[in-house]
Amino acid sequence: MKGMIGVLAVIFLMLAGCDQVHEVMAEQRKPNVMLGAGAQVQIGEKKTAKVFGPDQCETGFEDDDTSDDVRGCTLLTGNDKVQVTLVFDGVKLKETWTVITDNDRYTLVRPNGYLIRDARTIN
Repeated sequence: MKGMIGVLAVIFLMLAGCDQVHEVMAEQRKPNVMLGAGAQVQIGEKKTAKVFGPDQCETGFEDDDTSDDVRGCTLLTGNDKVQVTLVFDGVKLKETWTVITDNDRYTLVRPNGYLIRDARTIN
């Protein structure tokens, strides 16, 4: 009987610890989600492009040092629209994409309604 009480006590303490971990993690700021400068994306059924944005690309992990950051990323976090420049077939095309968020999932939509995909899906 004493063994069962000990096991129940340990389980209770473990569960209480889980709640504390969840509380601490809930308070943590989530990282910004960005497209890297020159990311290759699929912009049509058989067309890919490199995409560049107007935002700074952080080169360190929350280092607060902007001196070594470079331009060209596209910040998705907190935006419902983003300005991008597409480079393909020797052409530069400026577009405004719609950003749809669903929890931690981001979907990018071109003005023509096409959903942006990772370029590796093209065969």
